[in-house]
Amino acid sequence: MRIIQTIGAALAFIAVILLYLCVSPISPNSPDNKIVEAGWLFTYVVTPMFYVSALLVIPSTIALFNSNLRSNYNITGMYCQTLLGLNILISLIYIVLFSTAYLLM
Repeated sequence: MRIIQTIGAALAFIAVILLYLCVSPISPNSPDNKIVEAGWLFTYVVTPMFYVSALLVIPSTIALFNSNLRSNYNITGMYCQTLLGLNILISLIYIVLFSTAYLLM
């Protein structure tokens, strides 16, 4: 369970960095090919990373609300508790963003 939580948080972190790196060089004077390149990178790399991260983080975070399950998986240290708190925040962000996108469709 710790590995799932760590991979989910790492994927979200890497996706945010890639999103920043692909969008930051774009300006109103950017050539069209740079904008298309950023769009392809966002569509086929960053978005799937966010989806996989959400698929890993949300169910494992919900499962770890149970204190018996946390003790069974030995999620008791400072690192694990901090990671769980971070993944709770990531899960809430995903839920809000996905539900907002669903309502806007």
